[in-house]
Amino acid sequence: MTKFRAVVKREYVQRVRSRMFIVITVGGPLMFALFTVVPILITGIKAGGPTRIAVVDETGGMYARVREALGSTRAGRDDDEEEEVAANAQDAMNQNTRSRMQQMGKSAAQSYEVEEVAADGRTLDELRAQLDERIGRDELDAYLILPRDVLPDGEVQFYTRNVGDVFMRGQVRRAVVRAVRDARLDARGLSPEVMSAVNQPVRMRSAKAGGGGEADRG
Repeated sequence: MTKFRAVVKREYVQRVRSRMFIVITVGGPLMFALFTVVPILITGIKAGGPTRIAVVDETGGMYARVREALGSTRAGRDDDEEEEVAANAQDAMNQNTRSRMQQMGKSAAQSYEVEEVAADGRTLDELRAQLDERIGRDELDAYLILPRDVLPDGEVQFYTRNVGDVFMRGQVRRAVVRAVRDARLDARGLSPEVMSAVNQPVRMRSAKAGGGGEADRG
């Protein structure tokens, strides 16, 4: 038994002293922060002010809705959606860590400077080329194209300088979804009060099966 303990102790000491063990022990938390916390913080430190987005509205009536929806994204009215962004960043996190990530996701919400771009006789290809040039000159960060059939088809085109900014892309997508959803309801003659009631978020209370632990509301 004494020899067995000595062997175990020696193996343990050798492993603890090994370079790989130190790298894993120190590098593990750093990698976790790199892939979860840092991206959220970076999205909130955009230099040069708000994210500049141009909108090409082929419908002739969706631009104001999209602009308002992007403004409400900044105002934080859709708290449940912002919490979803943070929660999905690391689905395996415990509840306390997830809660901190949710708060960080809210604080990283971006503001948007939105402008409408009229076709003025230009084709869609010409508009894309000119907007791409503006992004190249750092006059824009992204642009949206709302096709004429966006209400029945539900698809828009989004071009951005940084496709890796998943948080900004998610915020823009949710803003467009809200704008299209409201337009569809409005087209069916529903009042703003009814639309507001329909758009109320659904929260879910979850708890550990069998009791024990605090309930998590989200």
